[in-house]
This record gives sequence, C-alpha cells and structure tokens, in this order.
Amino acid sequence: MQRKKQVGKENRIRNIVYLIIAFGALVRLFLAAFLELGNDEVYYITYARYPDLSHFDHPPMVGWFISFFSGNLSLCSELFIRFSSIVIFSLNALLIFRIVRKLADERAGLISVILYHTSFYAFIITGVFILPDTPVSVFWILSLWFFIQAFEAGSPLKKQNSSMFFAGVVVGLAMLSKYHAVSLWFAAIVFILISRREWLKRPVFYLSGITSILIFLPVLYWNYQNEFISFAFHGARVGHEQTGIRWDYVQREFLGQLGYNNPFNIAIYAILLFAFFRQLHKNIRSVSGFLVLTAIPLIIVFLLLSFTKKTLPHWSGPGYYALMMMAGVFYAKHSRKFLKVLVIAACIASFLVIPAGFIYIHTGILHPDQSQKPDYSVGRKDVTLDLYGWKQVSEKFAALRKKDIEEGKMPADAILMTNKWFPAGHIDYYIARPLGLKLFVMGKLENIHKYYWINQIDGVPPDGSSAYYISTSRAFSDPGYEYKDYFSEISQREAIPIIRSGKHAGNVFVYRMKNAKALPCVMKD
Repeated sequence: MQRKKQVGKENRIRNIVYLIIAFGALVRLFLAAFLELGNDEVYYITYARYPDLSHFDHPPMVGWFISFFSGNLSLCSELFIRFSSIVIFSLNALLIFRIVRKLADERAGLISVILYHTSFYAFIITGVFILPDTPVSVFWILSLWFFIQAFEAGSPLKKQNSSMFFAGVVVGLAMLSKYHAVSLWFAAIVFILISRREWLKRPVFYLSGITSILIFLPVLYWNYQNEFISFAFHGARVGHEQTGIRWDYVQREFLGQLGYNNPFNIAIYAILLFAFFRQLHKNIRSVSGFLVLTAIPLIIVFLLLSFTKKTLPHWSGPGYYALMMMAGVFYAKHSRKFLKVLVIAACIASFLVIPAGFIYIHTGILHPDQSQKPDYSVGRKDVTLDLYGWKQVSEKFAALRKKDIEEGKMPADAILMTNKWFPAGHIDYYIARPLGLKLFVMGKLENIHKYYWINQIDGVPPDGSSAYYISTSRAFSDPGYEYKDYFSEISQREAIPIIRSGKHAGNVFVYRMKNAKALPCVMKD
C-alpha cells in the first residue's frame, strides 16, 4: 500500500512537470510569434544564409539550429527563426527533471524545473530568443548529465567509461556553440584532481578530451585561415582595457546577473551555497562539488572582468544551470517555509514581469513622448525598440521607395547600405528580404563583422550604383561624413518615424546616395 501511494505521488509530480513544460511552451510560442526579432537574432540569420566552419563573432552552431528548425529558412518568420529555442528549452526542462530526479527524487526535480522556468535568462534569452545561448544550453546540460554519470560512485565501470566519452562529445558540441563551454573541461579536470584521480589512469578520459578537440577542430581551422580573428576579437572584449575600477560596469554586471536569473532564485542559490561551503571538505568530493565547479568560477570570472571591461550579464548564464539542479536537491532535503516562500515569489515575479515586458514593448506605456528631442536621438536609450517598429518601417520604406521610383528620384535597382552589423541585420530581414533588394554593409571590420565575408561572396556594387543609406536614432550615423569619398551625391536625411501607441518612439533615417565609385569590401582605419 505504501509503495502504491509513493508511485501515485511520483506520477502526480511528473504530470505537474509535464503541465509546467507544456504551459511554458505555449507562452514562449506566443512571445516568439508576436515579438519582432532583436539586433542579435536578425544578425545570426546570416549564419544560416551564409554557413561556414565558423564566424567572426561565434562558432557556427546557432546558424545550424536556425537553418534546421526553419527548413533552411524556407519558413522565415519570427516564430520559425526562433523555433529551436522553443523546442530546446522544453527538452532542457525534461533533462533537468531527469538529472535531479536521479540525484534525489521527483520532488527535487519539480523544484529545479520551476527554478528553470522562472529564470528570465533561461525562459526568455534561451527559450524565446535565438542566440548562441540556445544551442549551448542543451549541450551544457547534457554535459552535466554525462559527467555526473561518469563520476557516480558505485556505477558500473562500463557505464562510467561510456558516459565520460559522451561527455567529451557534447562538450565539443557546446564549444561549437559558444567558446566558454571549454570551462566544462576545466571543472571536470579540477574535480578529478580533487576527488576522482582514478580517471587519470583511464585512457577513455584522454580520448574524451581529444574528441572535444576534434569536434572543435573546424573552428580552429577557420580561425587559422582568418588569422585567428575570432579569438582576437573576443580576447579584446575580455582582455585588459584600462587602469582603474569601473564601478558602473560592475554594477551593471552584478544587477544584470541578479535580474536575469530572478532575484528570488538568486536568494535560494545563496542559501544553498552557504550550506555547501560550510562543509566544503565533504561536499567538494561529491557530485555537488563538480556542479559547483561548473557554476561559481564562470560567474566569478565575469564579475571580476566587469571591474575593467564591459561585460554582458548573460555570458555567465550557463553557470546557473548547475545551481538550479543543486537547489532542487537542497530544497527536497531541507524543506523550510522560507524556501517555499522564495520559490512562490520567483513564480509570481515571472508571472508579473514577462507579461509586463511584452505589454511595454508593444505599447511603450509610461514612456514619455520623444517628439521634442532632436530627430537623431529620439528613443536612443529605449532598448525595447530593438524588438519593435521594424515591420512598420518596412511598410513605410516600401512606400517611400515606390514614390521615388515613380518620381525618378532613385532607380529601381538602388541597393541598401549601412555601416554596422546593427542595424544591418534588421535592414536585411525586414526591408531587403521582403523587397528583394541587395544590402551592402560598408564599414570597418570591427563594425561590420560577418558582413565582411558576405561582401566577398555577394560582391561589391559596381561603380555608378545608387543606394539608400539607412540609419536609426538608436545608433545614428551620417554617411555624409563617412561615405563622402565614395558617392558623388548624398542627400539630406529623411526620417521615417516609429509610432507606438500614438507616440513618437524612434526614427529610421534614409539618405539617397548616387554614383558610387570604388566601393571597398571593408574600410581601413
């Protein structure tokens, strides 16, 4: 009878988990379909359109995900561009439940799944938006699963060895998604040196590491062909920038990590880590020790970097997956009223913040009207405009272009131009693609990124070409200065206003440029 009750309880918990995952998928499907693509998302579409062994900014995996889940871009809508994020998040939730259930029980797995769903980083950045964080998330979590099985005491040797090998495979795939996935090997090696030194005598351990390197080899080869430009780019981002502490950077990184991962979840993780470090000598030798090594070093490294460099809070995001799992186990073993309150508060925060964010993006409610500001700075600090207004601009530009052609102001074969990867991605997706126009991005390499290679594939526009130069009030640039030597005529700008809820939210500027001469593939310093 007792066993029957236990099985019934476990089944009820599993059903709750499935309901949470299904409900979360429906919410994310809605958000993915009704939010315009962000700066990074439209840029990563170029990885799918122009596949390569690697790219200037990141390894190739995000492009492969976009291509596969959109039918090689045959289904080129916001929903299908992001569809891999919807699927992968749900798969990750099931993996987390399975891992934590193995470490503790179904109840612990349920708590971890809730924490995963209430993380804004996981639910929105990896679960709605399509960024390199989406593919790295599934391979990161799979890596934890295989390493845990390899390090599990008392497990059959054959299972340990096969798990270690597959850990190397998925870490390699994670490295094809984002470079800092190599930190998983750092965590595994340190843990082995501390607690599992027998692995140093097993050939499969070295085979696993070599497998990761072999999988990552195409990225190394691409960088070799391109003077290791990607590593140089990221090295400049995280290398030394200046003397003196930048407290504004530190504040942004700290508050960003706090907000992205849900402050109430962070409170649970802090309690968990306090308990862990109270008995460090014991816990560090358990599987929990390995999980902490995949989390804390990554989180701390980016916090330390922020003292002198501009960092982005989502860079440390994968480090929190292990903490979600550990928190589920901790909660199941040390169920306290205040922990329950924190979990409920995290859920309430998600239910309030996500709908509020969606409404704000579409309405700009409480945001002041910008019409009294200079046209080039309207909405400059409004980050929500990265996700709103480009469909509106597309329609208005199409009407402007049609009128220009009818009045003889511009030829029908005039191309589109801009000078940076943003807003190039938006122009590419929302204007050039629907109108069947060519986009040429001309600027310095550090500004145009992937478009340098695209320019080599598509070719430089011939002399005599006419072009519309497009800029925005979010990142204003005037071709009259930068392009003055390349066009014989550059008109004054014409503003296309972005209107949101009847208020002037931002501007997109159009310049007419005629008679191009000797346009370069990339501009030198």
